[in-house]
Amino acid sequence: MNDVLLINKCRPDTNPNESVNLSMVIGQMHKQRTCDLIVEILSKTDYIDISKLVFKYDGIVVSLEISKIPQLLSLMLENDVKVYNIYEIYE
Repeated sequence: MNDVLLINKCRPDTNPNESVNLSMVIGQMHKQRTCDLIVEILSKTDYIDISKLVFKYDGIVVSLEISKIPQLLSLMLENDVKVYNIYEIYE
């Protein structure tokens, strides 16, 4: 049986201020240092509510505005967090 994951297409040109639950697949999530680094990075931003951050075995789920996705990705990459995928699950 195949597992199917439906995802939404995030369109910043349509509604940039719309908040989405963004899933990020991140490498080395099994290491405590990676989790600590993510919390440290995200707690310094003014556009993410750290209390709504959800850790998963392969990444995180965070609520933020669509227009902030590039800013968040840039911040993660600058701090050597290995981001492999970004998506919003279709509900």
